Amino acid sequence: MLSVILLELLSVTSLLYSLLLIFLDFAPVESMALTFTWTVAVCMFYYVSRRWAKIFYGSILLLLAPLLIFKGRIALVFILITAPLLFVYIERFLHKGSRSEYVNNFKKAALIFIAALYLRWILPNIGKAIVLAAPFIFVYFLSTILLIRSIRHIEAGMEIRRLQRSNVRYLIFMATVFLLTAVEQVRAFFVLVAKRFVALLFLPVQLLLKLLEWVAEILHRLDIKNPSKPWIMPEFPDPEGTGEPPPAEAVEEVIATPGIFEKVLIALLVAAALFILYKMIVNAGQRSYQGLDYIEEREYIKKKRKRRKRRFLFWDKLPAEPGEQVRYYYRKFLEKLVTKKVELTKADTSLVIQEKAEIVFPQGPEEIRDIYIASRYGEKEADSATAAQIGQLYKDL
Repeated sequence: MLSVILLELLSVTSLLYSLLLIFLDFAPVESMALTFTWTVAVCMFYYVSRRWAKIFYGSILLLLAPLLIFKGRIALVFILITAPLLFVYIERFLHKGSRSEYVNNFKKAALIFIAALYLRWILPNIGKAIVLAAPFIFVYFLSTILLIRSIRHIEAGMEIRRLQRSNVRYLIFMATVFLLTAVEQVRAFFVLVAKRFVALLFLPVQLLLKLLEWVAEILHRLDIKNPSKPWIMPEFPDPEGTGEPPPAEAVEEVIATPGIFEKVLIALLVAAALFILYKMIVNAGQRSYQGLDYIEEREYIKKKRKRRKRRFLFWDKLPAEPGEQVRYYYRKFLEKLVTKKVELTKADTSLVIQEKAEIVFPQGPEEIRDIYIASRYGEKEADSATAAQIGQLYKDL
């Protein structure tokens, strides 16, 4: 899977860049973002093209191309550290680890980041170093978590195409946040778009105010033509006896500056990233059972709020993919058991559910479970014939 390979390359490259940029500074963050993109693209091209012909093995030398732009000893040290390490990693370790190994490496990298930031704290210009390394630290943490999630799904035998689509969405989000945090021109463009969007949202309010102003002007003209006796407010005695009215308070007009829009936009992006991390780490994944020779992720029936019965249920339609159709009919099978007053608990595996279902339906539950297990955890993906078979078994219950 190219999406998993790309995630691993992003993880390793961003780890090297973030750790080195905490201590080394030889170019602005925009230039380092461009160099990072070039490095990942060259590594990806090398991994894919080396299978075509031996001549493409030389494409790894393109990692040294930034030396044509950046002059100086610091740039030379940076490139000579990253290029050989990436070459060795691609040849020996890329896409060869298990989920537990990636998790252990992620924990070790977190400790290394803490130690590096502590050492850098002693040196001057710690703020500039953090600003320079922050976009790459963000890419490392998010890409590594997505990589661990992808490896877990592959080891569990889940749908590959569904995993690819979700990875593409996360990669697009990651690229957007990286550009916003690393490139000032992109950030200024998004700030301008956000300001225009806010102005568009307040356009109806502005039109309403214009209408009220127009009505007030008409009423004022009518009052000039037909003046009425003004109402005079009666005077009340001053309780303090000073005889002077209280001073008027000054009203300050708060003008929003572009810096506020940038901070709000970055805060929203960080909040979205934290929400995604929370969903993937804390609330992601379904319950698993280790008692079998495979990890079983159980289907469950989501509790829905009571609604009025509608004639057409568009949200409960049959999926297009055969593998998802198998899961769809298995969930329908669970719902039918609930309607038959079969007690299902969160601790029930598919084998326990089969035993309970055979009390109500002597024929069918075993075949439905066999098809479901083979589709979810087998090496071969389900086809249309398998989906049609489990659909017919469900209808025959």
